[in-house]
Amino acid sequence: RCTPSYRALPRDYPAPPCTERNVVESKVLNDIWVSLPVGSEESYTFRHMRRNNYEEILFRCEDERFEIDMVIDSNAATLQRLLPIAEEIARL
Repeated sequence: RCTPSYRALPRDYPAPPCTERNVVESKVLNDIWVSLPVGSEESYTFRHMRRNNYEEILFRCEDERFEIDMVIDSNAATLQRLLPIAEEIARL
């Protein structure tokens, strides 16, 4: 136990696979300590908290921005896949 809200995983807990880590990342990234809720955080999740109108609008805005980011990323990935095909068609 490090603090009231952080505890070490059991020694026999299976380590998650991290194949892309380099030596420095393996030394500095945490795979042992986990965060646990304390106090009133345990009795209910953040979703069940009461929100006022401004918070509702803020959450909706954040959700919409997330969705837009996902669409932008998806479209960018599609464009990257289509560029070689477009170049090949242009050479015909």
